[in-house]
Amino acid sequence: MRMGSITTDIVSDGLIFNFDAANRASYINGNTKTFNTINLSQSGSLLNSPTFVSSPSAWDFDGTDACINCGDVEMDGITGLTIEAWFKSDVTDNGTRRIVSKDQVGVQGAWLLWTYNSDLYWQTHDGSSFKQAIYTGYSEDTNWHHAVGTLRNGTNTIYLDGVAVGTVGSVGALDDADNEEIVIGADSDVANPEHEWNGQIANVKIYNRGLSASEVLHNYNALKSRFGL
Repeated sequence: MRMGSITTDIVSDGLIFNFDAANRASYINGNTKTFNTINLSQSGSLLNSPTFVSSPSAWDFDGTDACINCGDVEMDGITGLTIEAWFKSDVTDNGTRRIVSKDQVGVQGAWLLWTYNSDLYWQTHDGSSFKQAIYTGYSEDTNWHHAVGTLRNGTNTIYLDGVAVGTVGSVGALDDADNEEIVIGADSDVANPEHEWNGQIANVKIYNRGLSASEVLHNYNALKSRFGL
């Protein structure tokens, strides 16, 4: 596969990051790095040994210190954004855990997709406050799920398995003044990570625009069979 390759019929317009454990352009079992298939000069370092699970091709995080550091990408002033991930928890009460983040505990950060007890959060920081779209009906289980957070037309929306489940309005442009790394499976303090994911993450995508509801559903349907859905 070559730079720019994606393996399924997902939305490609605005796609800037595609880290996928099932795509050999992105990851080969045993490597200590994973590559962004949209720009192979960008890579993520597997820290503290996330392990590879062959079916359905995912990285397994131990909930202690394993994570993938994808480096800092400047996002200050962005008014359109989508963060997307396929994930599963190894426990039914994962607590406060990061799926993917550009945010460090105790520091402002820019955005994060995370769980807090029985809630699922998508939040961004616009320089004045965090704007959180929350799904309080999220009941953590050990099944595969597709979570998406979008910033679109001044609104943050969180989706679970292709369905919009929470929104918040009056959201301004991203404030990325602290220039945190993008990290899969933990917060952005890679030297001393906190809130590490306990379970598997298979695929993380980032778009430089807010996907529409129909596009989010399209991406869910494009990959769901891989996860037995």
